[in-house]
Amino acid sequence: MSRILLIVVVLLICPLMIPHEVFSDNCKYLEEIYQTSEQIINITKIAEIIATRQTTDGGFAPPGMPPMLNFTALSLLALNEIEKIQIIDVDKALDFIADCQNPDGGFGNLRYFQDYDPSDLELTYLAVITCSEFNALHLINVSATRNYVINLVNNETLDTFHLALALSILKIIGGLDKVDKQSIINYITLNPPQGVNYAGIAYLNSPDDTIPTVISTWAGVQVLLILNHTDYINVNGILRFLKDSMNEDGGFKLSAYLNAPSSVDVTFYAVDLLSNLNLMEKTDLWKTALFTITIANSFDEINTGAEFTALTFSCFTLSLLKNLIIPYEVSISDTSVEYGEIINVSVRLISAFGEKVTGAHVYVTANAKIFEGYEKKSGEYEVIISTKGFKNGTYNAVLYCEKEDYIKAKYSFTFDVLWYLKIKGISYPAEVHVGEKFELIIEILDINGNPANASVTVILQDQERKADKIGGGIYRAVLTPRFPSENETITIIAEAKGYMRLTKKVFIKILPEEFKPIETALQQAILFILIFAGICTMIKIGRKEFVLSLITFVVLAFSLMYLVNVKLNYALLIASISSMLIALGLVKKRDVILRGIGMIILLIMIVLLAENAGFATYIMASLMFVTGAIAYIVSPGERNVVFKELMRNTIGWIITLFALSFAMSVIRTPFSLAGPLSPPSGISISVYGYIALLWYCVFIFVPIVTASKFAYLIAVGLKVNIARMYRLITGGEE
Repeated sequence: MSRILLIVVVLLICPLMIPHEVFSDNCKYLEEIYQTSEQIINITKIAEIIATRQTTDGGFAPPGMPPMLNFTALSLLALNEIEKIQIIDVDKALDFIADCQNPDGGFGNLRYFQDYDPSDLELTYLAVITCSEFNALHLINVSATRNYVINLVNNETLDTFHLALALSILKIIGGLDKVDKQSIINYITLNPPQGVNYAGIAYLNSPDDTIPTVISTWAGVQVLLILNHTDYINVNGILRFLKDSMNEDGGFKLSAYLNAPSSVDVTFYAVDLLSNLNLMEKTDLWKTALFTITIANSFDEINTGAEFTALTFSCFTLSLLKNLIIPYEVSISDTSVEYGEIINVSVRLISAFGEKVTGAHVYVTANAKIFEGYEKKSGEYEVIISTKGFKNGTYNAVLYCEKEDYIKAKYSFTFDVLWYLKIKGISYPAEVHVGEKFELIIEILDINGNPANASVTVILQDQERKADKIGGGIYRAVLTPRFPSENETITIIAEAKGYMRLTKKVFIKILPEEFKPIETALQQAILFILIFAGICTMIKIGRKEFVLSLITFVVLAFSLMYLVNVKLNYALLIASISSMLIALGLVKKRDVILRGIGMIILLIMIVLLAENAGFATYIMASLMFVTGAIAYIVSPGERNVVFKELMRNTIGWIITLFALSFAMSVIRTPFSLAGPLSPPSGISISVYGYIALLWYCVFIFVPIVTASKFAYLIAVGLKVNIARMYRLITGGEE
């Protein structure tokens, strides 16, 4: 697109500053474009949409509006830029534009002079530049137009934008020698209030403005270019201003000092300004091309003047970028790799018109190295980055895409290269029993074989343990398996800053819980004393219940031996049974002492149970003991009954819970036994689940039932005591 075509002026016509919201519902967003492999833009379709708006008299207009010069000029220029001008009647369109010239030499928007449609500098610019592009200046009164423009420049106070349009017209049709160039240069280069220079990095539209815009900066540069005073242009400052005016979507907002959405017309001015200053390779204009494509793709037809302007301005921008390489569908295999691994970068290159770009030079720079790419398929390229020799850290990489006669494109990305940890050795037993603690020793080194300073976590059966650092890269974790397994996994995770996370899995065999024999004479003595005390307690049950006493004793003996992790000692068991038989033959004496011993045994058993079942044991036991104590006090005649009931129920409660706990420990397994053993409701639980449910039932209901019995005795005792008091008070009989 010729520089003169700075049709930017077009903005002039009507509300051409297109708000971003106009397209927000229809636009395909950048990430959506990147995910498609279909043709991203159909130039033929765009041309046909514009061509359908030509009327029979040659002009162009949206539906419901008369043909106007602005729409006609925009259509001619846009179709010419995308090389589709042949689909319209160009001669009739140019005749329409010529008929819009007014007697004063300027142009209005409507055909033939109308009092309500006076000449307008922006429309005049459109008419002149269009006729110039199509070699049709002979259709208009050039001399009258020249006088009209010179008069405006010399006698009117024009803002920066309109001054640029006026000088652009005079450059085409002649007359620059008729204006005060030095005065114009001073206006552009001086600071306010004398001029519109904004700190050397941009230009205001008038000295009264507070901030510069992309459009006014374009205009200021355009004036200096036309007058051949480029030495006044701060190229780096303007480049910085334009970069700050670029939004993340690739479009440009009105000013770097405003928080505003991207605008299609402002985007055109920004790209044209970059083109005029040969700065197009200094910015990521491939993003701008994709933004513009989203706008162009958003229309199936034109219904308003704003849409007309948006679509034609998109064509102007794409024409400026037609020789730009767009890195399309960039794919990076991994952005965090272990030292020595490779990173594959794939990219498909297209032009702004959606055509494949073949024969390009594609390469990536990273860590002061160049990694050359190759064309693996028509328009598709791949670069392989080897991280061998990279130090630990994050690297900035740039993908460059170059081809002769094309604007170079670059795509920036980062990746992390992390050194790796390695395990030199692991020490642990091949098999252990449930509940048995064992040590896992790990030696971890870094990439250079030095001891690593890492954080090590070991996981076994959903239990996480932090390994202790012993020194020299050696770590120790103490683990305790909870249930048996033929091939259980131990997961080792090591992490260190700047290193890849190391995960290692090893396997161990976990056997069912082992019951160890008693090891010391003290343990044997304690066990024997407990059993003998239990015998003494059971004597109080009565000789007539000898068989029940014997069974109770056996259960008690097994439970106690299990509790202290002993194997069955037949000699000790026989000695205990013999002692019980001898004791049963003795005469019962010293009931108070025996009862005291029995209470001590009960308390010891309750404490042992609480160690396994928790604090709730004391609450449930207190329920029985408190109600029993009250019944013992208020019912003196039933004290033997109360004591026996308390002893019997408490011992039975504790022994039953121990027995159920023992059963759960024996059958616990990671494999489900659900199925035909399920309850009638169909709820599938394992045998282990049934026993656990029974355990809780015994734990809760036995103390409640016992307390209920004592409550009855309390009620009876209170009734008797109240009756006695009544007799004492009244002196009468009950």
